[in-house]
Amino acid sequence: MENRDLIAIFEKTLPEDLILPATTGVTNDDKEHYERVRAFLFGAAARDYFNRFIRPVLAQQVAMRTGAEGSPFSTDAIYGKATMDKYMAMLEENDELRTLYAQQEPRGYLGVCKDWGLF
Repeated sequence: MENRDLIAIFEKTLPEDLILPATTGVTNDDKEHYERVRAFLFGAAARDYFNRFIRPVLAQQVAMRTGAEGSPFSTDAIYGKATMDKYMAMLEENDELRTLYAQQEPRGYLGVCKDWGLF
């Protein structure tokens, strides 16, 4: 997942007057420059936001899926494989949570069942 995807998530949390106005009707060079400015301005904050607020949710989801001690299990609270894969892709390649998810859910059967509407 690209940095701009993280930034798009982060921008939804910002007050409207802090969001950069989008460039319209301009050249590709202008659009690329806009993306570089946006990445410079929001990149670090977007990564910090993800790590503070979304990563803990993913960690708890992995705990639920793997049956970690003390974790409740509810089929209503199991995210589909597509959702988990989307957000796991936002983690660094060597992130321990991403590795744990891949090891504990090699087939992602709970997510697949959820995606198919089995529960």
